[in-house]
Amino acid sequence: MGFPRNLVEQCLRAAFNNPDRAVEYLMSGIPPHLQALARGEAPPPAPPAAGAGAGQAQMPGFPQMPMAPMATATGPLAKLQ
Repeated sequence: MGFPRNLVEQCLRAAFNNPDRAVEYLMSGIPPHLQALARGEAPPPAPPAAGAGAGQAQMPGFPQMPMAPMATATGPLAKLQ
C-alpha cells in the first residue's frame, strides 16, 4: 500500500505482530500508550499492587480483596489434572 518500511515495523511491534491490528494502526495511528513500544523502547514498569502480599495477586478495583488460592481438586476431578 506504499507505507514506509519503518512505519510498518513500528505498527507491527505496537500490534504485537497482529497484522490486522497493525493495518488499523497504519490507517488511524498508534495509540499513545503504545508509542514507546512501537519505537522499540521498553514500556515503563507497572507499579506494584497496593497491599499485595508475597505471591498474592489483587483483584483489579478491589484492593482489599485478595484472590483466593487455587484449591486442589479431590475425588474424581483429581484424576483430570
